This record gives sequence, structure tokens and C-alpha cells, in this order.
Amino acid sequence: MNIRTHVIAGMLVLLVGAGFFIFNKEEKTNNVESAIEQDVRTAIEKVIVDAKSVDRISPRAAINSIRITQQVIALDFNQEVASHGQAAFEDFFRTISNVIHPIIQGDGIDSTYSELEFIIRINGEPLETFSW
Repeated sequence: MNIRTHVIAGMLVLLVGAGFFIFNKEEKTNNVESAIEQDVRTAIEKVIVDAKSVDRISPRAAINSIRITQQVIALDFNQEVASHGQAAFEDFFRTISNVIHPIIQGDGIDSTYSELEFIIRINGEPLETFSW
């Protein structure tokens, strides 16, 4: 084999390796919460702790996942968050909404998004079909 063949083979190995790294990195980042999702999770977990302390929700209540895309916020809670009934959940969610808005929108006149859309799920089931 001549030098040209070695150079071409080396470049091929580099390109394949770089492609694998790029695609593998994309897969991992899709499963990891963004910084803003982590901030929202932290805020929601604080609300959950406070709500548990005054018996507004079950002590086993937790958030399963958070996904934020522009002004759409998808929250998935476990079933325990709704165990005290619909009215208690609605009150709990109002608090969640009030805590999340400043994180996503920012403060003041120049907020990032004018309106937020929430998608609420309980154990993956849309809230609209959840049986209270």
C-alpha cells in the first residue's frame, strides 16, 4: 500500500469516529434535561415538599418528567399527586404555574414568551382523561 491509501484510510477512520461521536452525543442530550428544565424541576420539587408538609398532596407525590419546547411545558406527575382529589390538585397546579412562569418567561416587560401552554400528565396519561 502506498502513502495515499494510508492517508485515505486514516481520514475514513476519523470521519467515521467523528460521526459516531456526534450521533452518540445527540442521543445522550435528548435524554438529559436542559438547564431550564432542571431549574423548573427544582422549583416544582420545592413546591411538592411544601405541599406535602401541609398535607395538600400525598407524601409519595413526585414529578416523573419535564419537557420544555419554546412555550410548551409538558409535566408528568405520578398518580400520588392527585390522591387528595381534583380541587387539591388544581390548587397545587396553580402554585406550580405561578412558580414556573418567571423561570420560563423571565421578569419584566421583555419576557421571553407571552403565554405558556401546559401539558399535564399523570403517569403518562393526559389530565383530561384522568379518572378522579
